[in-house]
Amino acid sequence: MASRPIFIVGSERSGTTLMRSLINAHPNISCGEETHFLAGLEGIVGSKWRLMKDYPFEKEYWYEKIRELFDSFKTEAAHKQGKLRWGDKTPIYVLKLDFIDALFPDCQVIHMIRDGRDVVASSMDRWGYKRGLSATKRWGKSVRAGQSFGRSVSLERYIEVKYEELVLDPESTMQSVCEFLQEPWEPSLLEEGTYKSALTEKRRQAAGNSEVSFYASRIGVGKKKLDPLVKSLFRYYSGSLLKELGYS
Repeated sequence: MASRPIFIVGSERSGTTLMRSLINAHPNISCGEETHFLAGLEGIVGSKWRLMKDYPFEKEYWYEKIRELFDSFKTEAAHKQGKLRWGDKTPIYVLKLDFIDALFPDCQVIHMIRDGRDVVASSMDRWGYKRGLSATKRWGKSVRAGQSFGRSVSLERYIEVKYEELVLDPESTMQSVCEFLQEPWEPSLLEEGTYKSALTEKRRQAAGNSEVSFYASRIGVGKKKLDPLVKSLFRYYSGSLLKELGYS
């Protein structure tokens, strides 16, 4: 691996897609869309390890094979774009960071965090009411998993970025991200077309001529939109974490 891999993780609907589009705009970094590739292979050295017992290889052998496969196609994709470094945006990897750390012990993790109520509201918009109900519990689990990993590694390997700060103060936030990644600051990261690339066609139409304003308009929607049942479930599962993170 020529350069340190970058993983963008977080709960669903927390701004990982927006961060991916901004990171991918950097001239040194190729950050493709999510593949869930590694989540599917984790069982080889985890829950499915018993199926491998007849093969004369230790776990490290399989870690190395998975590492080589993933790094090779990511590196080739980056080089085809004239870039030196690769990143990956797969939100669910926030629950797989120990496995990813075993594969890429020098990787850097960008953990996106968003007001959980807005995450629940956005999940409902995207996938329906039932998914929103489950998100009341899933949000806290995802955030705590990411933070637990962050406490176990050095400061140069983990950073938390709040969706709200990214949207309301993108320049300062992305300058901090570039500093964390030890990459030069590139003002072109904040071109409005970059924001547009992170939106679905439906949301592009809703955004009109200002994609940046569209993202800002999504802050605080959960407070207004969630019904009493969903609010109660969220407070039960994640109310204390919401306060810990400074969301009122």
